[in-house]
Amino acid sequence: MRGAGHLGAVRMIATRVGGQLSFDHSHIVNDTGHALLAEGLRVDADLVINDALVLGGDDRCAVSLHSAYIGGQLLGDDMAVANTSDAALTADLLRVDGDVLLRRTVIVGRGHSGTLALPAAHIRGHLMLGASRITNPSGPALYATRLHVGGDLSFRMADVRGTSETGAVNLAAAEAGQLDCDELTVRNPSGPLLDLENVRVRDVMVFPAAVACTTDHTQNLVMDGLVVNELRDIDWRAWLHLITHHTERYRPQPYQQLAALERAAGHDGNARRCSSHSSKTSAAALPTCWADGGCA
Repeated sequence: MRGAGHLGAVRMIATRVGGQLSFDHSHIVNDTGHALLAEGLRVDADLVINDALVLGGDDRCAVSLHSAYIGGQLLGDDMAVANTSDAALTADLLRVDGDVLLRRTVIVGRGHSGTLALPAAHIRGHLMLGASRITNPSGPALYATRLHVGGDLSFRMADVRGTSETGAVNLAAAEAGQLDCDELTVRNPSGPLLDLENVRVRDVMVFPAAVACTTDHTQNLVMDGLVVNELRDIDWRAWLHLITHHTERYRPQPYQQLAALERAAGHDGNARRCSSHSSKTSAAALPTCWADGGCA
């Protein structure tokens, strides 16, 4: 499908679909506007865009799902969405009753609103971005403040590259069951890698130190207000190292959160040590960064 103009190659504003809506194996192209304009769309079953190519242009996001509702799943595995002048996929205030699966997906866009924008979206199931590539040379790659995920949020094996003072990945005030960052690669030459301010992880946060302990960044995490129930794939010393050496400003809450986790695990000595760090300069005998980017 090929279209032209700001009204969209495919226009489904406030459209109601009683069953499944499928764009499987489609090519949707618009060089001068939206490829898929579906603001206020209501789909009672699944929205399927697997193995599709979606291209937009001319300062219009390629795919707009603003205020859309999906009663089943949003499936975009092996999809490519690109826009050379604006966001690739914008879905602020999106509501999905099932999972959002965007695995092995390439999402390329531009602009301060984010390549993949999910602010205030509400997903009852899981949000899976595993093995995907999300890129923005002039803004955040993923902008998802106030995102709510009822299940797990997974970046496992994803490659995320943004250029923004607000973070390559901005999850400020988001909430999820599990946050999985195993084998995640994040780059941002202009600011933090991840903004996790006031993020709530109800279950486990999987966060290897190598995600943030890199040679090309020093102060690359925002962690004030981050609340987690359990840390995995990182020990308390490496997490303390990230708080001390990889955040821009001293804030007491991240130390208090780590101390609470260690105390709950029965490690009172570790908890006291975490609590004792009243400033970054007091962090004696912490791991130092290896030249290759890992934590020693």
